[in-house]
Amino acid sequence: MSFTSEVNINQLNELYPQIFPQVNDKNGVFGDKAQWYGLVDQNRLVAFCTIGVVNDQTIFLYNVGVHPTSRHQGFGCKLMENIIEHYKKYDIVLFVNKKNRIAIKLYQKYNFKLAERLFIPPLGEICMKRCYK
Repeated sequence: MSFTSEVNINQLNELYPQIFPQVNDKNGVFGDKAQWYGLVDQNRLVAFCTIGVVNDQTIFLYNVGVHPTSRHQGFGCKLMENIIEHYKKYDIVLFVNKKNRIAIKLYQKYNFKLAERLFIPPLGEICMKRCYK
């Protein structure tokens, strides 16, 4: 298994709509500055996420997804561990659907806390933050 910023765009384009069918713009507000990361197992993209740098102390983590056939096998944890290590000197902020208990539990495992006044999330989502310090 390997963690990479060289995500195979063909695999990403195939997997992304399976996880986020309602989203048309994968890069979001960060546009071309969005950085994609992936977890590859046996030459297959099994998990991915996007990072946007907010400032020199904060990154925004979004589009976190695990291939439907690869869920509940630890790939989400491995992806989070790699992102946290790679961006260890940054606060990490994210939005998550407030009904997605599995994702919320994953983020809480890595010390993300509810951050109500930091950013205003879209309707139906909450903002969470993991502090560097």
